[in-house]
Amino acid sequence: MAGKQVIDVTTNRRHLEGLGTTGIGVGLVICVVGIILALIMNSVAGDGGHSEDHGDHSAATHEAGETHTDGHDKDAGHTDGHDGGEGAGGHGGGHGGHGYIDQYHWLHSYLMNFCYFTGIALAALFFVLLHHLAKAGWSTVVRRLAEGVAANIILMGLLSIPLLLWGDHVWLWLVEGAAEHDALLKSKEPFLNKTAWVVFTVAVFGIWSALVLVYRHFSIRQDVDGDVKHTHVLQKIAPPAMIFFALSITFFAFYYLMSLDAHWFSTIFGVLFFGGSLMAFMAFLTILCVILQKQGLLSTAITNDHYHDMGKLMFAFMVFWTYCAFSQYMLIWYGNIPEETGWFLLRQGGEQSIIPFTSDPTGWITFSLLFFVGHFFVPFFCILSRHVKRSKTALSVGAGWILFIHWVDMYYLVMPHVRSEHAITEQILIDVAFFLGIGGLFVAGTVFWLRQASLIAEKDPRLTESLAFENV
Repeated sequence: MAGKQVIDVTTNRRHLEGLGTTGIGVGLVICVVGIILALIMNSVAGDGGHSEDHGDHSAATHEAGETHTDGHDKDAGHTDGHDGGEGAGGHGGGHGGHGYIDQYHWLHSYLMNFCYFTGIALAALFFVLLHHLAKAGWSTVVRRLAEGVAANIILMGLLSIPLLLWGDHVWLWLVEGAAEHDALLKSKEPFLNKTAWVVFTVAVFGIWSALVLVYRHFSIRQDVDGDVKHTHVLQKIAPPAMIFFALSITFFAFYYLMSLDAHWFSTIFGVLFFGGSLMAFMAFLTILCVILQKQGLLSTAITNDHYHDMGKLMFAFMVFWTYCAFSQYMLIWYGNIPEETGWFLLRQGGEQSIIPFTSDPTGWITFSLLFFVGHFFVPFFCILSRHVKRSKTALSVGAGWILFIHWVDMYYLVMPHVRSEHAITEQILIDVAFFLGIGGLFVAGTVFWLRQASLIAEKDPRLTESLAFENV
């Protein structure tokens, strides 16, 4: 067996270059398909002749006595649904007059997919940090793959630029003068302001990228000299890096997702985002391993015992996400405080809710119930069995569902805040177009980083333990 493992490590270096070129090409093709689909949908919307102004994010819409559209009645409310302000600063983007998809919907769709893939990259970084923090052995054979996925944080940092430039089409608190008409926004202004948000984004993506590069640097150097001191250095960095990671991913979720409704708050929201992202990363890692093995790479290094552990982590964080989501909902439902319930009323067919599929007031509650069933009950019974976790085919099916339902989770968090006059087919295709566009780049980026070094940490001191790993 030891001889076969050495052959496997050597072979994976020899064949990766050709596979890498193909993988990058496939990723870029997917990205181009997404861009073409977005342009087509923009033209179709224009031909449809929608003449409405699709949503001004204007300070002029803040007038006394208005009702805050996520369910809060305020003395100085605001139209978070973006419906039709006429004043200066409105963000119809000039599209309302000729019917093209407005910037408002485009940027919300972009945000949804940006957060989806950023979360997966961040969860990969967490996996690497946890590996070193726990001095884990079993995960050594897949750690280099996690490092490659985590390196996409650099790409996602670049993709945050459109949001930094046009964020006032998405977040109400970025609109100039909005806080002057809203007492709650005013009280949160030291945190929810453009300068703090931009500095935070640049800082965290910079530090996350630095952590990724440091861990990859020492990991790859160890392939050359085999010095165990590289492992010791990374283990010493892991504890403070993990503390920073926990704080930074929480505030990332607060800034980019929770603040879409700046009147609502949940202290567990960052944990929910983390749990869902890690669940999705384990699914992504599982599918990545299966694809590589089908191409003849890591064919003997990654065994059913490793898949079993990846399946267990996927299952565990699915249950963890469900526990946190239920805890959040149960406490808010029991407290029944208007400042807290509005976020859920928007997603339960309340009077002020914005229905995605139909004018039927039960639209969002139906969606919410189906989403919960799909996020817990389907994967629970799908990947609960030990036999499923040890079958690459069955586990891949479960992993594919996990990736899909996590995308639905991002839709659930972002899109209820969108009021669009476009048909639901057009809206969904726009969302899919951005998924393909950003996802294609994410795939290409993953393959690019993986081909820079061996797919396995060849001289890691725990590699032998990992190769011989058996799951009880």
